Amino acid sequence: MGSLRDKLGLHKPKLAVKTIRLPEPVPPVPPATGKPPTKPNKPPVVATELVKASCGHQTVFELYEEKKDKFREQRRAKAAGKICTTCRQAKEQAEAAVAKERRQQKRLASNQQRQQAKHEQRLPDGASFQTVYDAERIQWSGTLTVRTDAGILTFSQQASGVFRLLIRLDQDYRNWLQHRQDTERQDCKESSGG
Repeated sequence: MGSLRDKLGLHKPKLAVKTIRLPEPVPPVPPATGKPPTKPNKPPVVATELVKASCGHQTVFELYEEKKDKFREQRRAKAAGKICTTCRQAKEQAEAAVAKERRQQKRLASNQQRQQAKHEQRLPDGASFQTVYDAERIQWSGTLTVRTDAGILTFSQQASGVFRLLIRLDQDYRNWLQHRQDTERQDCKESSGG
């Protein structure tokens, strides 16, 4: 006969013991010597000579032992085909300066476009909205009053929500503004004989 705990299923389960295998130890890394890596195949320089580079300046050309310098003529031709170190550095600095100037001009133009876009996206100074809610019709109605050089303009709209109403009024103003700009462009083309 089992205990009350066994009958109710409240007995504690026995813990299973698992054997864990530890990973194999990693062999230690040999200490660094502190010496920078060297080019293993470069023979010692036995002499130097001056070679005229493609820019017209003289550059130093290293000579190795005759037996170990199989490609001396090809190396000499390659050195003569390159520009000297001084000219190369000057060229890189000039290119970097031009690239920096180009980036600054691009950044400036981008900032100007952003500022202009911000200005164009805003309503003009003194613009005002007036909204009224009609509970019987469950509808908002409103007006947008804008001062322009053409005078004071008023746009009216109705919508089921305030936000939608404001968007429609703003869009009416934008449509009027676009129509005005198109008309001015057309007038300029006609007056210039285009």
